[in-house]
Amino acid sequence: MAPSHRKALAALLDHYSVPVVEDCCSYDLTTSGLPAPMLAGEMSDDLVLTIGTLSKLFWGGLRIGWLRASSTRIRQLIERRKAEDLASPISTQVVATNLMTHMGEARQERRALLQAGRGATCEVVSDVFPAWVWTASQSGTGLWADTHNDSSALAEAAKRVGVRLAPGPGYSAYDGQRTMLRLPVWHEPESLEKALGMLRRAISDR
Repeated sequence: MAPSHRKALAALLDHYSVPVVEDCCSYDLTTSGLPAPMLAGEMSDDLVLTIGTLSKLFWGGLRIGWLRASSTRIRQLIERRKAEDLASPISTQVVATNLMTHMGEARQERRALLQAGRGATCEVVSDVFPAWVWTASQSGTGLWADTHNDSSALAEAAKRVGVRLAPGPGYSAYDGQRTMLRLPVWHEPESLEKALGMLRRAISDR
């Protein structure tokens, strides 16, 4: 989101006192190596609750995250949590605390991996499906490609030849993104090329 759009959105949310839960689980996964901007800091802390995780940056098995909110909201959440459990395992907290001293290094490593993966993915998709289009993303682990076709139908065709795809409607609250596919950028180029080639042959044989 452009800075001007984010500021305008924050102003609207503040004006109408709209509470927001902002999911920042992937905000460390950027091509710049710097965390993505957040609504936090742009609007009232009483209205925005920001959530994040260390698992995307360090390791998927590290199931620990963080919250940013007003002190009042944090106290309320702590009281609510007591009904479920007291805290995350101590060992996990110790590992997380130590890893947080290496955030800068981890972001740069992820940046290099994402840039290489995104470049390779774009090259493969352009070769196999030259009509598909996308906008270069500055963050995240997926490439959103507009196929100009029903992506759910493409996913069904892919399933029949043993390829699993993620069509856009599955990510939409209103069954939108009908022509969009989400392609992860972390596959080996050879594997992605093989899978997309199988899809191309499957739809050309129909």
